[in-house]
Amino acid sequence: MKRIAICAPLAVAALVALPATALGFKFGAKLNREPDNSAPPHSCTDDGGAGVSSPCTRVLVSSETGLAGGNLTAPSKGVITKFRVRAGAAGTIRFKLAKLKNLNLGSKSADGKALAKSKKFQVQGNGFNSTNAIETFNVNMKVKKGEYIAIDSSSTAALRCTQGSTRQLLWSPVLKIGDPFRQNNGDGNCTLMVQAIGHK
Repeated sequence: MKRIAICAPLAVAALVALPATALGFKFGAKLNREPDNSAPPHSCTDDGGAGVSSPCTRVLVSSETGLAGGNLTAPSKGVITKFRVRAGAAGTIRFKLAKLKNLNLGSKSADGKALAKSKKFQVQGNGFNSTNAIETFNVNMKVKKGEYIAIDSSSTAALRCTQGSTRQLLWSPVLKIGDPFRQNNGDGNCTLMVQAIGHK
């Protein structure tokens, strides 16, 4: 009887703890590799071509490093509490959430719309360090399933540039909250080294 009395509370505790773990999620790029070829920071024109001026909005549409939690986009409705970045040099960044439609990586195009934004943050650029390579920024942003990670910047080193495939789409001027969908005017082959962490 004593064994049953001890085990029952433990079983209840395990059941109570399980939902809290299951409610968390993350999406975006894995940050498990160095931000190669990211320094000095890339301007919008450097990555998007002559038709893209600074500042611009960059949207992560593919990742050479893999996907955080297996998710490119938000897997559910919820709240984002942190953005994590691995950058090769210092710079300023604003995180955004975007909705895309008519996405076609073959033609390197999509119609984009901004849905939420953070304040501006200063990135230190520790991405090549053996310790503290990843920087974390606290936010409180509502998100819906299927929304994409985006950033606004004039230049950024939160990149990994080693592959030839389309990894990001770019818009200039920046996507503003409240504006209608607008087609991108540039694309880049560098993975945005950014991921979001949140909960339902």
